[in-house]
Amino acid sequence: MILLIKNNKGGIGKSFLTCQIAKGLALAEKKVLVLTSDTQNNVFNMLAKGELDKKGLLASMREKKDYSLKLHNFRFLPLEKTLFVGGFKEKFNNWINGIKKDYDYIIIDSTPVLNLDKVFIDVADKVIIPVTCDESTFIGTLNIMESIDIKKILCFIINKYENTKVQKKYRALIEKWTTPDNLFIVKKSSQIEQIIESKKTVWDYKNKQVEEIQEVFYNVISKIILESES
Repeated sequence: MILLIKNNKGGIGKSFLTCQIAKGLALAEKKVLVLTSDTQNNVFNMLAKGELDKKGLLASMREKKDYSLKLHNFRFLPLEKTLFVGGFKEKFNNWINGIKKDYDYIIIDSTPVLNLDKVFIDVADKVIIPVTCDESTFIGTLNIMESIDIKKILCFIINKYENTKVQKKYRALIEKWTTPDNLFIVKKSSQIEQIIESKKTVWDYKNKQVEEIQEVFYNVISKIILESES
């Protein structure tokens, strides 16, 4: 399954969510590759120290070699640059169709990059849409939903949720888009800040506060696996 984590707005926590889902699937003994359209490669920066190799997605496509690296217990293929030559879509489709047999899941941490955005949407089997409960994200997410085949949307994840009047308002609006079993809520937590600072994931901790977060991601991952095996 090719899974796209998609929202055009920054600061929602797409890379954080990608890391938790990827490692959770890997812990379930699934082979996972994470791609990104972000040249800052936030997935790498969240889980590792040091500098990346200069070769990544584009070199892998061009040279037909595997330049992915191991992050925790999944593979990550960085992006070198956002300058793409003509015919990228066809080359990317051929490349990803050639490697997807080697993985149970390919997860794409997507940012709005010219020439990449629609390519990733088209190639994805399912899309997870992370949101935060504020007006600009709400409006932006409506626009995304208009550009994606509704059948591709697997679920929504409300991230950084706080039980305030404003956030409850937008949560209620978001709940109208979907059913309860397709909506997951990750509450804002100082523990998450510490997890990110320590370059770890929720799966590396054992305490009650983190267990509540783990349960949310466990349910997301269960849904992904169920969908891919149906």
